Amino acid sequence: MFEDLEAASSYDDMASYDPDAQMFTGPNPNTPKVVRQKASFDLNMVNSSAEPLTIELFNELRSFVENLNPSIVTSATVTYIPESSNEGIIAAGVGIIGYTKEGKLLATGAAGATKLTVDCPQYTYRALQKSSGRRPFRIVGIRMTVQNDAQIDNEIVHFTSNFLGASNRNVLSPRTFFNPQQFQSLIVDIQANFPIDDQKGFYYTVNAGETVKWNVLIER
Repeated sequence: MFEDLEAASSYDDMASYDPDAQMFTGPNPNTPKVVRQKASFDLNMVNSSAEPLTIELFNELRSFVENLNPSIVTSATVTYIPESSNEGIIAAGVGIIGYTKEGKLLATGAAGATKLTVDCPQYTYRALQKSSGRRPFRIVGIRMTVQNDAQIDNEIVHFTSNFLGASNRNVLSPRTFFNPQQFQSLIVDIQANFPIDDQKGFYYTVNAGETVKWNVLIER
C-alpha cells in the first residue's frame, strides 16, 4: 500500500504538519534513528441525506460493512445492514452498507437511493480498508476540509475493540485545532497520533448534505 500511496501523494498540502509538536517528544541523541515510511491519502465523505449520519472507518476485523453495528445507527432508513449478509441480500440494496464496483463505501436508504459514500481516490476505500488490517499504520495528521462551519464541531472518535472484549475510546475535537485568524475558515489542520490496524478505527458523524475531505498523513 505504501508504495502506491507514496507514488500518488502530494506533500505540499501537508507542509504545516509538525509530528514533533504537542503529542511527540523530541529526538534523543542516544537513541538510534528510526527511519519511517510516510505517505498520504484522501478520504472523501459525502452525505446526501437530510439527516446526520455516523459512520465507521477502518476496524477491518469487525467492520460494520460485514458485521452489523447498531450502536451507530441513528436513522430509521439508513440502517447499515451488511450487504454481504443474508439479511442484506434479502434487503436488495435497501438500507444496506457495502461497496460499489469501484471500491467506494456505500450506504443506502429506504428507497435504495445512495445516502452516503466514502472514497479514497488514490487506492479505493475498500482496498485501503483491507490493507489497514494487514499492514497497520499510524495517522499523524489530518487536513480536514468541510463545506459548512458546523461540521467542524463533530468529534472524531478513535476506538479500539478486540476479540477479548477490551475496548477504549479517545475523542478528538477538530474545533480545538481551528485558528479563527486563519484565512481559510473551512480548513482545519489536525495533529494526531492514531494507530490503525484490524481492531482500531474511527466513528465520525457527517452532517446532512455535507461533503468532508480528509487529507491523511500516515507513517509506519
